Amino acid sequence: MADTPAAVAGLDFDPVELLETELKAADRARRLRAVRGLSAVATACGVEAAKARVLPVVEAHVSAGGEEDEVHLRIAEVLDFSFVTCLGGGDAAQLLLPVLEALCRVEETTVRDRACLSLADILEKLDAGKAPKTADRVVKLVSALADPSGEASGFGSKCSAAALCAPVLAFLARCSDRDDDKNKVRKVFRGVCEDDAPLVRRAAAGKLSEVCASIDGPQDFATSLTPSITKLLEDELDAVRVVAVSQLGAVLREEKCRAGSEAWSRTIQQDLESDGEAAWYSTQPAARVVHAAHSDTSWRVREAVAKSFDGYCAYLSAQADAESVAPGLLDAFASLLDDGEVEVRAAAFQSCVAVAKLLPKHFAASEGVMASTCGGADNRVEFKVRLAAAGALARLLGALAPVNGAPQTAQDTIFRTVDARLFSDEHVEVALATLSALADVVPFLNEEAAERVASLCAANPVSDNWRVRRALLNALPALAQARGKKAFEEQLVQGLVERFRDRTAEVRKAAVTILAKLRDLPEDPSDGNEMCSVVDGPRLFDGDWLMSNVGSKLKSGYGDLEKYLHRVTVVQAFEQLSHDQLAPEHVEVIVEFLCEAARDPVANVRFTAVRALETCSKHAGDEAVSTHIRPLLDSLKEDGDDDVRAHVASAAAAL
Repeated sequence: MADTPAAVAGLDFDPVELLETELKAADRARRLRAVRGLSAVATACGVEAAKARVLPVVEAHVSAGGEEDEVHLRIAEVLDFSFVTCLGGGDAAQLLLPVLEALCRVEETTVRDRACLSLADILEKLDAGKAPKTADRVVKLVSALADPSGEASGFGSKCSAAALCAPVLAFLARCSDRDDDKNKVRKVFRGVCEDDAPLVRRAAAGKLSEVCASIDGPQDFATSLTPSITKLLEDELDAVRVVAVSQLGAVLREEKCRAGSEAWSRTIQQDLESDGEAAWYSTQPAARVVHAAHSDTSWRVREAVAKSFDGYCAYLSAQADAESVAPGLLDAFASLLDDGEVEVRAAAFQSCVAVAKLLPKHFAASEGVMASTCGGADNRVEFKVRLAAAGALARLLGALAPVNGAPQTAQDTIFRTVDARLFSDEHVEVALATLSALADVVPFLNEEAAERVASLCAANPVSDNWRVRRALLNALPALAQARGKKAFEEQLVQGLVERFRDRTAEVRKAAVTILAKLRDLPEDPSDGNEMCSVVDGPRLFDGDWLMSNVGSKLKSGYGDLEKYLHRVTVVQAFEQLSHDQLAPEHVEVIVEFLCEAARDPVANVRFTAVRALETCSKHAGDEAVSTHIRPLLDSLKEDGDDDVRAHVASAAAAL
């Protein structure tokens, strides 16, 4: 009796029999509950019983058929690598393959996909050196799925085979002496790429980048995949070409696939050269793909190449003939920017910045690209395109900066377009897309452009849209470093102070955050940036300046604030003004102000002030703590509000 699972688990019943009973129940909820407990049952029974009794029950249930897809899905989720550990790990993984193979053949797509994910999880985490039998069986499994028997569902199994090729190849790459098995799996992938069913070819195309990344030798990459890539790119069905173009762009973009990509290119380059063409794309296979895709009759294919254009540029810009290919490549990109379909143009604008970063000099020199890019800001252009163009044009100010190799005239051209058309666009979303990029591109602007942006922030601080006001606030730290303390004081500080009384909470919250960033800006921009807190070294805005230009103005207007939420914001601002480099006299002013705010009739103001005092006490001297902070906290210990008392206790403990 001691060897039975029940005895091992210390139970008065057999958990495997219960599992079997529950899986046969008519109630789906009971079956789902049984599946969720599979790991617990396997653990309770022990490794040997889990192999001999639990797993056969599950396998028999799946093989019997007639089960609902939801239960199959849950079984596929449970049988991942964590379940392999319940079976003892190592080569025990092979015991799960029959069940997972059966699930990979199910008609429902979500079940097949989940089974493939579980199998991929097992192969990724399994120690390849300790699982030789699993390696043998998983190769047979993929081959069987790609060539299903008459009783199996055809295209579904092949789709699963396509999904499993990459994880199986990656697993075999960690094994030793598995070249024959790798060839078998690569042959399976070539087969599904050429399958008669469009759904199978599309599934294979969708796994192209994963398979490419899993092949460990450049020559194997070229030999195995060149025919498959060619067939997928030339497929008669545009749904297949769309996926193939996108996936090849992803392959070319990946640095780890670079050697394989170049081997693929060399494999077919000789044939291209023999054509005798003198066009820009004649000697580079990747360029030929771009040329064919950008003029494809299907707009979805053109959209796909527009989205993945940076991948092709990343590869082609690194080639020896990049100088001769780049002009034609950018002409093709200009064609996509002017495409007749809205979706294609929007996708091209979304790729604009990445393309410009890869080819800044050529991008700036291309009249067609510059004209098409600036044309996206025209108010006659469709809203979706103009919205994509707004974000692209604003970020191009940084990508086409002289520091990145582009001439100053290119940035000037883009800025004139942004200034004239996008900052004041009738659609607030377009203006926001432009303004949201300001903080990133201001450091790249020349003095004239930076002054213009500062003028915009100063002239439009009370826009009717709160998101515009917040976006303008977010540009202040970058403008402060670009233009200096004096210009900021003359032009922008008053608008910042007014935002602490803004009617929208999100804007007030942003003002507090921006004040903290301004406080921590380094005097020398090369020492850090507005996103990094500066602990040591001189700051652009010292304590005297902050207290004089921000603190004093907030304090003088505090008594006129009728709304308690505005008072809360000012208290939070004073909390940010307190820091370790602040002079003692300024710390004392802040402490006195916060102590007064802690006596506010509204509890929210009181506990916000108490919380601020807790922060400020870290920088205050012993005298300020004993004279002001501690007596105040003592007086509030019996406050009528629970939150106030809780914050008082926290602050007192921190002293």
